Amino acid sequence: MKKLNHFLKWNGKKIYELASTDFRIQASFRVVLLLNVVAIVMGLLAYFFLAKVFEEGGMGGQARFPGGYFPFLVIGVSAFQFMNIALGSFSNGLRQQQQSGILDLLFLTRTPLRLSLVYGFLITLVYGAIQFIAYLLISRFAFSMMFPLGQLLKVLIILMVLGISLIPWAFLSAAFIIFFKKTDPMFLVLSGASSLLSGVYFPISVLPEKIQFFSKCLPLTFSTHVLRNLLISGQGFGELSEDLLGLAVLTLVLFPVAWGLLSWALFQSRRRGCLSV
Repeated sequence: MKKLNHFLKWNGKKIYELASTDFRIQASFRVVLLLNVVAIVMGLLAYFFLAKVFEEGGMGGQARFPGGYFPFLVIGVSAFQFMNIALGSFSNGLRQQQQSGILDLLFLTRTPLRLSLVYGFLITLVYGAIQFIAYLLISRFAFSMMFPLGQLLKVLIILMVLGISLIPWAFLSAAFIIFFKKTDPMFLVLSGASSLLSGVYFPISVLPEKIQFFSKCLPLTFSTHVLRNLLISGQGFGELSEDLLGLAVLTLVLFPVAWGLLSWALFQSRRRGCLSV
């Protein structure tokens, strides 16, 4: 037990220093932060006027969009952006570390690479969660999108659950990057499939029944449904247990596969004697 505590403390400290340094660097670029806020506002303006077109044309009825099309769209797009920021930043950062030789340095310092990857992915989740909350708050105070502020804590919990469900996808991305030493296509595949099948822009009920099955294979499908019911309908976790259970099952099925592929990719790269390009 003492050896385990020492192992976690020592390696956790090294990885924390790497992650916190990256976070401080990102936060120091105030112009970039300001531009991100401007981009969020511009995107919300586009969604706001698009929702008006839908509602004035009779396509955004209460039966299909109980809180209106604008809240439906904002929550779906915010969750989609959360996923894209987490996985996109992770895969791009890992590829940069590979090209610059940092992965080999971590290996030489006996830092567990899997643990390092998890810590790095958790940092990207923080970025994504901050942007998600920014979307909600700006929508509420600038565009009058009403939702109970007391639900924000539950939203953060759901984002954490969604982040955990994305860890296997991050491992699959890492396995591809480490083994092939190329830019990861897994993120693009997941992002494209989620935008079409996960109910980001329209309910999955409009899809053909045979295609709806594939929607249930994507973590974003369950997450967007849970987040919309939390914020629009004010439901609690008990009423959303079916979606949360589906998300948990999907994660548990994919995790050992992704872990095994990542372990195999690391083993093969070490046999070749180099993790970097």
